Amino acid sequence: MYLEKISVYGFKTFRKETEILFSPKVTCIVGPNGSGKSNIVDGIRWALGEQRISLLRASDSTDLIFSGSAFKKPISVASVKLVFNNEDRSFPDINTPRVIVERRIYRSREGGYFVNNNPIRLQDVMRLFYSAGMYNHTYSIVSQGRIEEILLAKSEQKRALIEQVAGVGVFKKRRKEALKKLSETEQNLLRVKDILSELRKRVEHITSEAKKAHMYYFLTDRLKQAEGTLLNYSLSNLKRQVETVKSGIMDVENEEKMLIEKLRERKEKLNEIKNKSEALSRETGTTRNKREEFLIEEAKLKEREIHFEEQKNQLEEKSRKTLLEIERLKRKLGYIQKDIKELNTQKNVLQEEINKREKTVELLQSNIKCTENEIAPLL
Repeated sequence: MYLEKISVYGFKTFRKETEILFSPKVTCIVGPNGSGKSNIVDGIRWALGEQRISLLRASDSTDLIFSGSAFKKPISVASVKLVFNNEDRSFPDINTPRVIVERRIYRSREGGYFVNNNPIRLQDVMRLFYSAGMYNHTYSIVSQGRIEEILLAKSEQKRALIEQVAGVGVFKKRRKEALKKLSETEQNLLRVKDILSELRKRVEHITSEAKKAHMYYFLTDRLKQAEGTLLNYSLSNLKRQVETVKSGIMDVENEEKMLIEKLRERKEKLNEIKNKSEALSRETGTTRNKREEFLIEEAKLKEREIHFEEQKNQLEEKSRKTLLEIERLKRKLGYIQKDIKELNTQKNVLQEEINKREKTVELLQSNIKCTENEIAPLL
């Protein structure tokens, strides 16, 4: 099992989806400053389930999402996919040749983990890595700037780091657990010895109890034999009682036949009564149907009465409104007639003025003609 491919989208400086292919021979990724090498390491650490934002060189989870630049718009989601080669079935719970572990986060701070595009919990992701033998102490990610810190560290610190990377801590932990189990086993052995000593003291008492149990079983067998004898005697008595009961049953059967005959005669009478009752029921049903028809017709008439009453009220309301409208129109007609009278008065005044002007125009035209006639010989 090895890391085959990384797919990064929207994570830190990776605006577009970026894929980085690996093979078992890849040992490093090189590039100029600012090309995103450290962001790739942060993306791997984040996809493996890292919860401490400070180790990802961010102050808030939304800082992991591409926030835009002078020429590119920000996006609302960040995603990192780790594609593992699983041809050797290092992940025993997954039968596919590739295992895709993805982690997403949105600007709303919602996010989740996905394995082969199926949503799962962080606990399930950790369990998946544990099943493949990947524990947080079996690999080491050295962040940018820690190389100098490691080189300047004391020998004890360097040794601790090397042991962590080499997985020596696992064996130390197993040794500690084994010693703890050995101590617990020794304690259990001491308790077992105490229990054996106590059991030896109780052997005599148990032997006495065993003898009593043997005597109990012997007496129980004797009791079963006595009960068998008593049962045989009771069985013979029961047989005699059965014969007596059989003779009584024959008498009861004869009486039963007589009762059946009487019951048949009563059933016939009952059938006659039922027939008469059914005839009366049919007549009652007919009467009930007619009554229901009358009730339905009465309800219809009441509905029509209510409808006519509503129409009457509507007409009365309409009539009242019409009378009010007529009164309003009469008042408006009075105003209009008054305005007509005033307009007629004004019209007469204007007509007189027009007549005066027309006479003045005719007089002026007559004067003009006379003047033209006088001037004509002069021209």
